[in-house]
Order: sequence, then C-alpha cells, then structure tokens
Amino acid sequence: MGSFPFPQDRKSANCTYPTDISHLKIQTAYQSWMAAMVTSSGAPAGALRVQDPMTANQTSSEAMGYGMLIAVYMSDKKTFDSFWAYVQAHMANGLMSWQVSSGGTSSGTQVSSATDADQDMAWALIMADKQWPGGSYLGAAKSILTSIKSQEVASSNELKDGNFANAPSTYIDYAAPDYYKVFASVSGDSSWNAVYTAEYTKLIGAQNQTSGLIPDQVGGSTFGFDACRAPWRVGMDYCWSGSGSAKTFLTPMVNFFVQYANQTLGPKSIKIPITPLSGSAAGQYVSGAITGPAAVAAMMSASNQSFVDSSWTYLYSVVINATSGQANDNYFSSSVGLISMLALSGNFIDYTNPPQ
Repeated sequence: MGSFPFPQDRKSANCTYPTDISHLKIQTAYQSWMAAMVTSSGAPAGALRVQDPMTANQTSSEAMGYGMLIAVYMSDKKTFDSFWAYVQAHMANGLMSWQVSSGGTSSGTQVSSATDADQDMAWALIMADKQWPGGSYLGAAKSILTSIKSQEVASSNELKDGNFANAPSTYIDYAAPDYYKVFASVSGDSSWNAVYTAEYTKLIGAQNQTSGLIPDQVGGSTFGFDACRAPWRVGMDYCWSGSGSAKTFLTPMVNFFVQYANQTLGPKSIKIPITPLSGSAAGQYVSGAITGPAAVAAMMSASNQSFVDSSWTYLYSVVINATSGQANDNYFSSSVGLISMLALSGNFIDYTNPPQ
C-alpha cells in the first residue's frame, strides 16, 4: 500500500479514457507479468530483476526502469525496493549499467548507461517519495538527475544516448517531456525546461509529413521498437499539462493511427516496424509497445473514443499473450503494454500534482 494505493483512476481533464476500465484486468496482467518477467535468479540477496526471455534472460537498465515504474504505480513497495536494490548493485558513475547478464555481470560497453532508462528510474523514485514518504527515494532521485545532467545532456540541451556519447542522441524517442517540469522542480535546476524545449524541437522536426511517425534513429526510415514509445511519453505530457508542443506532435500521428485502424481491422492492425515512415506499407508484428502507446496518444481527443475503447480491450489480450509462459514471452511488449494500461486507466499519474 501507500499514499496512492492502486487503483487511483485519476483522470486528467485534458484527455479521454476507456469507457469500461477493469481493475481486475490490470491486476491480472501485473501478476502475469511478474510471473514471466521478474526473477531473483542472478540478483543479489533481497533483490529482483526484470529479465528478457528473448535475449538469454539478460537484464537491461531499460527493463529495470519499466519495472520501477510499474511497481510504484501498482503501490507494490516490496517489489519496488527489490528492483531498486538490483539497480544500486549495478551502478557505475551514478547510473546503472545498461546491460547485465543473467548471471549478474557486465563488461566493456555494457557498463555504459542508457539515458531513457535513467530518466524512468529518476521519475519512479520521485513518485516513490510521494507514494511512501520518509525514505531515501527523493535523495536518490536527485542524485540520478545530477548524473543525467552532467553525463547525458549535451551542451545544446539535447539528450545524449548515454554517458559514453559525445553528441546529441540518435534515438529521438529517448525524449521524456512528460517528466522535465517535475525534474526542474525537484532538482532546483531550471535548465530542464531548456531540455523540454530542445527535445520537442527534435521530435517535431523528425516527423514524417504524411503520417507524423518518427524514425527509430535520426535519419532512419523505420518506425519501430524504439520510436514506438514516443506516443506514450508525449501523450502523458498532453494529459498532464495540455502542452501545445505535445498537441503539435501527436495530432498527425494519432490521425494516422486512427484512420489506418478504421480502414483495416481496428487497433490490432497497427503493427511494427513500419517502413517507410509514410505508413504506405503495413507493419509486421503485434506488440503492446505500439498498441498501448498509440492508444495513450489518442486520449488527446474525445473524438477518438472508439479507438481508445477498442485499443484498451485488445491491449489486455496482447499483454497476457506476451506473458503466457510460452516460447513467445516478450518482455518489451508486455512491459510497455502494462505501463500503457496504467496510463489509459488513470493510474500512471504525476503524484506531485495528481488530478483530483
């Protein structure tokens, strides 16, 4: 439990939400995700890690960031603390090593950081401070934010790929504009507002003029398993703040998703990767990492109610399938899908300024 026990169902006036939200489905999806993706094997005593069955059960900092987000919003303190213990055991220069083997080792470039994951961890710790006050979470969050700013933000105020990089990030979707205003407030560092502006300039500038889709990497031609996360992060910024920049970014992309779904078989037709960016050819794979973020982005307008409703229903089946205990267990689909279920239901919220 905590100050914000699940479910909260706090809905922003800026967004529309599924008509029929099921808390039981979220809890069932969480338990299925925990059973398939979370293990103590290869972790220090008292720690847990999120594993990727499709890559020899290794753990990434990305996975741990997602795990911490999910646990704090499910108000599961025991699991959150166990994830955080694992992260702390694999830190170098104040940030988690981006890749750790199933046996708990990292070497070479694996010890470097990944900026998207570090931002999720910082956010999760800030939320944990509000969820379970009185601990060391806030101090830890501030420490990570200091490390991000000194090691992972370029002089142009754009993010870098990690602490190994010397130039702005090639991964456009690393932007987390939903977080930056809170980061500025918590850290007392107003330059996070400049990061907000710089990252939106990059996001909007990378969009395809026909579909609104962005490439996985700068100069690329595929909307795939990196770029698919941008609609979730920008969608939350719109829900929380009604950002004009968020609306500019989301509008053409959401129009593409909704129109494509209407012309085909609904949300289940939206698959990734999509090449070319114009969306003239269908994607290849079903994934909660596109079904969920596309639905979160579509919450920006009540005119998308039907798409949001059908996406919510379909997303649950995708997450369950991705955690079925079979050979097709998919950590990325299930993790981003579960986070999206929390967002769609009004349970992925800013605890520093929660909707009433």
